[in-house]
Amino acid sequence: MAFENGYNVYDYCQHAFKKYKNDSLVFVKALQIVQSFSCRSDYPYCINELDEAVKHILGESISDFAYMINRYVTYLEEQMIWDPREALNIDGKDFDPDTQDITIDLLSEYDKEEGDRIAENFKNDIKAFCITLKPIFDKIFMMEDNPLGIKKVMVDENTSSEKRSIRLIRNDDKYLDVRLNSDEIKSLIDALKKLRKSFD
Repeated sequence: MAFENGYNVYDYCQHAFKKYKNDSLVFVKALQIVQSFSCRSDYPYCINELDEAVKHILGESISDFAYMINRYVTYLEEQMIWDPREALNIDGKDFDPDTQDITIDLLSEYDKEEGDRIAENFKNDIKAFCITLKPIFDKIFMMEDNPLGIKKVMVDENTSSEKRSIRLIRNDDKYLDVRLNSDEIKSLIDALKKLRKSFD
């Protein structure tokens, strides 16, 4: 399998690594931001704002992690290498991964022992960050696919009433509760059947 920037993880997360070298708590701070946003009433529809906030801390957005960085850090880890001293110069002028031969040392300002320590800590921290945020990444993919789709339909049949309670749960976990009698249910079924035929 070929990767657009090669097999070095640092070719995909240099901005986050640069932030990390200045502050080793950037992932902790990013998690705090994610936690704050997840408590908002408009979550997960505030992903764009979350992206902007996290990018100030990590140099990369949550969507960048969901769609690209997480892939190389976790899912494809066995095929990747971790070498901050041989990273592509992605910030260089007219960067082209197909023709770029020049690499840079992202730890040039440190001696070997200190650089190795920083690199190992970064590797562990970014892995933990990606694993912790997997549910968030999955939600981003789900939202992109069909946020308003129906995840589940629940019916309360344990009632002596002439009406039945129905709960429609969307993919974003918001729901709608309705109580329908037999005629209303029949009308709903007829409408859905007509809608279904429109796809044929």
